[in-house]
Amino acid sequence: MIRLSVLLYLAVGCVCAPLAASEELPAPVLSFDVGSYCDTVDRAVAKSKPADVVAVLEEDAPRSDGYATANAVLVSAAIDVAHASSDPSECRATFAKGKAKFEDTYDDVLAEVKKQRRHRYKRREPIRTIQQRIALHWQQDQAGRVTYLNLRTDDKAGSDFWAARLSVANSRQSDEASKRYIEHVMDSYDWIDRKRFGGVYSDHAWILVQHADTYPDFQAEVLRRMEPYLESGGVKRKNYAYLFDRVAVNTGQLQLYGTQPTWECEDDGTMKLKPLKDPETVNARRAEMGLNSVEAGLAEMTRSVCGG
Repeated sequence: MIRLSVLLYLAVGCVCAPLAASEELPAPVLSFDVGSYCDTVDRAVAKSKPADVVAVLEEDAPRSDGYATANAVLVSAAIDVAHASSDPSECRATFAKGKAKFEDTYDDVLAEVKKQRRHRYKRREPIRTIQQRIALHWQQDQAGRVTYLNLRTDDKAGSDFWAARLSVANSRQSDEASKRYIEHVMDSYDWIDRKRFGGVYSDHAWILVQHADTYPDFQAEVLRRMEPYLESGGVKRKNYAYLFDRVAVNTGQLQLYGTQPTWECEDDGTMKLKPLKDPETVNARRAEMGLNSVEAGLAEMTRSVCGG
């Protein structure tokens, strides 16, 4: 299994309506009518996909919210699976096997995530409820990303493919739910700082924001709110540095601290950094933010992603 430490560096349920802030998080059991695809597909004609689904999934299309993206991912994948199946019975079996693989993998990973971090909540409300909810979002975030990494496959239309696409849809939904909950908290609190909410929950909230890459304006607003807490220690300086670079990369700017690699493993097993401003002085900037050298940081991320 891929180590959970990978997720501190990564950018990577039912498909349903957004949750109210007071509701519990959904279990990641995807409610999706695969039977209609198995029964109605015409395997004698060329495969086609709805224009609105294609539009959501195209890289240069306007970014959709996570719920719409999750649904588009599953519609597109369901068409692939149905067309590749020889008959409705085989089609349903493929979907069922893939769904079971996703759920078993996710459940195992989630159990491991819960073992690795024991949460202690303050008794005072509403801080306690916010801590609990952030912990739930964080657990689903971490479990979803490890599940995605564990289910990656070259399969294009079989059960492994369906399991992998379920993991993608689950993560898209999880990211959207987390982003909306953080916004809900920010309506009443400037930011989820370490003094009021505790270091664990401040760090969890930061990770959730790191993963809201489809909302760079939201990330930038969080960065703005984090800055006043740097001097008091209410925000970790290294967390601020990571989010600063994340915002820069997501808005087409140069990163300042060298925390964002390409996430692509080269033939020699290494990764490169995304474009960096003033690379000759980056280690001085990193030291000010409590980070090790850029060489050591990149080597650590490379080991987590590429192995070796």
